[in-house]
Amino acid sequence: MHIKFSRFLALSVAVCWLLCGQQATAQGSFIFHTKLTNPNPDIFFGPDGVPVYNGGAGGPHSVVSIDLNHDGIEDYRVVATGTVTWGFQMEGSSLNTVWARPTGGFDIGAKIVPLSFGTAIGPLLPVTDQWATTEQTPFGVNGPGFSSYSSAGVIGLFVNRTAFAGLQFHIGADVYYGWIKVQEIPALAGGGIVFEYAYDIRPNTPIFAGVVPEPSPFVLSGLSGLTLWLFRRRSFR
Repeated sequence: MHIKFSRFLALSVAVCWLLCGQQATAQGSFIFHTKLTNPNPDIFFGPDGVPVYNGGAGGPHSVVSIDLNHDGIEDYRVVATGTVTWGFQMEGSSLNTVWARPTGGFDIGAKIVPLSFGTAIGPLLPVTDQWATTEQTPFGVNGPGFSSYSSAGVIGLFVNRTAFAGLQFHIGADVYYGWIKVQEIPALAGGGIVFEYAYDIRPNTPIFAGVVPEPSPFVLSGLSGLTLWLFRRRSFR
């Protein structure tokens, strides 16, 4: 008796769940990944990512809260701020830091370093860079910046780029590493889009920017073979 297509489809889905689900756990269980979507897409911003912009006086779109491990505690904030000088920055809670490069000279703060896909993020940084903290100053909160716009010009390594930023954050006494994907948009004069972020749940373990483990080709090949074998076995009973 031949198996019906609907039953074959259900069988395939079950096998896919068994194989792909287990493989995703095996390969991806160490990476906690969060992808953001725009709750109010329009003609300016699509459905992917959350826009951050100031508009001159703050507002509902000027801050995106980042909770890397979803424990209800804010780890970072991506902020568009300012009235005369327009800044697009990350503010780390407590000891949480961002991979950045000191501004130098008489300027305070640091510029967030844009990272390419696959860049290793861990305790060791190039000699030009540092894990930059967020400072409380008489002029307000000063975090590492994606970009800054003023009458004197534009500064920032992230200007007009879509890239990853490296994160080092703490849970208790343990240190963890993560990344966040951000697009800086010059037309916003200090703003952009936050797309996704992730961290490795193992303390003191480097993570690779943008890498989110997926089922390997071996699993997909095994899925096809096992599904075909089960189909033939049921068909010729």
